[in-house]
Amino acid sequence: MKKSPLLALSLLACVFTLNAQEISFTFTANQTCEYAPLDSVLVENLTQGGDTVLYYPDTVLSIYTSIEIQTAMENNFLVSQNYPNPFSSKTKIDMFVPGRDDFTINVYDVTGRQITTYENNLERGMHNFTLNAGNSNNYILTVNSTKYVQKKMMICVGADDNSAARITYNGIMPEKKSILKSGKSDFVYDIDDALKFTGYVEGDFEDIMDTPTTDNDYLFDINNTVPSVPTDGPHVPGNDTIEWNWNTVSGATGYKYNDSNNYSGATDNGTSTSYTQTGLDCETAYTLYVWAYNDCGGSSSFELTETTTACPEPCAGVTPPTYDGHTYEIIGIGNQCWLVENLNVTDGNTDQSCSITRSCYDNNTSNCDTYGGLYTWDDMMCGESSSSANPSGVQGICPDGWHIPSDDEWQELEGEVDATYDYDYSDWNNEGCRGDDVGSALAGDASLWSDDELEGHASFGTSGFNALPGGRETSVSSSTGLSEYAYWWTTDVSTLFPANAYFRSLYFTNTCSTMGSYAKTSGLSVRCVKD
Repeated sequence: MKKSPLLALSLLACVFTLNAQEISFTFTANQTCEYAPLDSVLVENLTQGGDTVLYYPDTVLSIYTSIEIQTAMENNFLVSQNYPNPFSSKTKIDMFVPGRDDFTINVYDVTGRQITTYENNLERGMHNFTLNAGNSNNYILTVNSTKYVQKKMMICVGADDNSAARITYNGIMPEKKSILKSGKSDFVYDIDDALKFTGYVEGDFEDIMDTPTTDNDYLFDINNTVPSVPTDGPHVPGNDTIEWNWNTVSGATGYKYNDSNNYSGATDNGTSTSYTQTGLDCETAYTLYVWAYNDCGGSSSFELTETTTACPEPCAGVTPPTYDGHTYEIIGIGNQCWLVENLNVTDGNTDQSCSITRSCYDNNTSNCDTYGGLYTWDDMMCGESSSSANPSGVQGICPDGWHIPSDDEWQELEGEVDATYDYDYSDWNNEGCRGDDVGSALAGDASLWSDDELEGHASFGTSGFNALPGGRETSVSSSTGLSEYAYWWTTDVSTLFPANAYFRSLYFTNTCSTMGSYAKTSGLSVRCVKD
């Protein structure tokens, strides 16, 4: 269906004389629930026979009753006002030719300059032309034949400086649609006659049957239906995306989608029948609701369902790094790839140009061999500004392709190993713990932990992270917490105390995890996560 453009509401009054009584019928139309200009209205008397045709030349539909038709026939010629008028880029003109003749159509601008012309021999009938605007705002149209002359003024409100005006012949209008009926100068109507009205808009039409006895308004409601419900198309899932597809719906002018069954809050997808949803979780089922719509409204919703593909192995294709003479084991947890060991980088031996100092618990190098080295925050950051508030993706003393985890990355890890974990720091329990099983799941090697609640919990060591209780260095030659605490720096600086940075820790008497801030001069363990 070709859709009519939205124009001003058009009125047509059809007046029939009945024993000195006048009766008026007013016709309007909409197409697909949108006001549209009528091309013509065919009026047929089903009781007595006979018909007449009413035409649309402008924003007001002109009337050609039996007397006016006869008058037009006697005048031998009729040129309609262009429609629409005023117009923007183009407009149409109808011309009734009573008999074959040679015709010349000229278009002038207001200075009298001829800007386009058309010449042809035309047969009897209603002919249709299109004028494409040029760079003038007003035009004068003249039509000449061997017998007749008519003139029309046309107003253009959207002149185009880059194109030349031209007039195009569209052809003779179909008999059923809009030809004046010859010899029908005696259209008769009596009260209680059954009438049939056929309204035409852009080739579409609708019939109305009535037996009117008084003035009436008639609306031709053409193709006034909402589109049908969309149907499922082939979807393309990824591990964090789904390309949703549905099939085209006849009569739809667009589509909407929403992740809930709520049309009013749905997103308009235009005419596209595809939408790619991103930022999804892997191995998870998702639902999308789609609607088809046109100017009449939206269809019922159609529910699409699809599941994202398997989660990628975060350490797939990753080679365990060899760093300062030692090859570190790695493990994938959720979407992250971690070192299974604390860093043990000796003095000055980093992948970067900075020089660092390593400490060992109680100055005993065997503790570094078992638990890894202890580093100040500035040494760990390896040249990064200590005033940075929350740096992320910082390599620090980590191997190439790895970096120091931020607080957010620790949270992601903790959420993966404990479903009860809550990222909201305001929800810490009375013991200052996060989650029920985070600490026990991250911990490893029970022989190194003090025999208490953490080591004896059922979830102990289940993550493979292998956290070891290497303690911390509070100042030079002052250490505490071996076999009881595991501490790791984050890249995040305390907003209240800029001389401090945040850490993560596990404690042998709790199965949860804790966080806090220590002076950057403290010595803590360091873990690295893959870029």
